[in-house]
Amino acid sequence: MNAANNPFMAMDMTKMMAELDPTKFADNFAKLTSGYKMPEFDINVLVDAQRKNIEALNAVNKAAVEGLQTLAQRQNEMIQEMIKEATEVMTSLSKIDGPEDAAVKQAEMAKTAFEQAVAISQSVV
Repeated sequence: MNAANNPFMAMDMTKMMAELDPTKFADNFAKLTSGYKMPEFDINVLVDAQRKNIEALNAVNKAAVEGLQTLAQRQNEMIQEMIKEATEVMTSLSKIDGPEDAAVKQAEMAKTAFEQAVAISQSVV
């Protein structure tokens, strides 16, 4: 095939390159995109939203810390109570006179321990 019979070789490249004018392309692109408006970005709204998020997070953390402090204080009180009661039990057990007395004291201690456990579990709920 020679150049005269080839339809692709018959085109005028200067005419094609004239159509690819960058200025014309930029103008057409500007016309095409002029209908699309980008939303405005307000940085103050973003900063305010993040400030509110941080304030909420601080409030939640403060409440959590206060709850943990209350829990730790209550646990400390319970431990102090248990130590006092254990001391009283040991003192009471050291004064046992015989097996009958030991059985009565053990029953009393078991009853007291059960009642305290029920009271504690009801105060937690």
